Amino acid sequence: MKTIKNSMPVETLLEQYPEATKNTLKLVVDYIQKLTGNKPTIWGKDIIGFGEMTYSNTKVKDQPYFKIGLRQANKHITLYLNAYRPDLMTFADDHGINHGMGCFHIKKAHEKLDQINTLITLSLKET
Repeated sequence: MKTIKNSMPVETLLEQYPEATKNTLKLVVDYIQKLTGNKPTIWGKDIIGFGEMTYSNTKVKDQPYFKIGLRQANKHITLYLNAYRPDLMTFADDHGINHGMGCFHIKKAHEKLDQINTLITLSLKET
């Protein structure tokens, strides 16, 4: 796994985007920070992460990783929730949000703060 925390300021990453994209990302970053209480940091080259956890799988053992991540893709943002739960997948399906396992691809994020709130809140719930 190559996604490790780096020292780039979040503002430096945001400045690389066009104004409309930057404004949407700032809005979502502020929103996630308020929901989680975690300050954003950069992971890899372009993921804005919130909080930390230890990640392990069959190839990687005990690597630091973010709890919630946000990345600007071509025409959407990707929200990484590290929570593989049916209630998140069902919510995403019910609201037309494309997803993989723990990744949610949200178009027009500035219009979907309620859905982002629900996804994050569900992901933070203890099971």
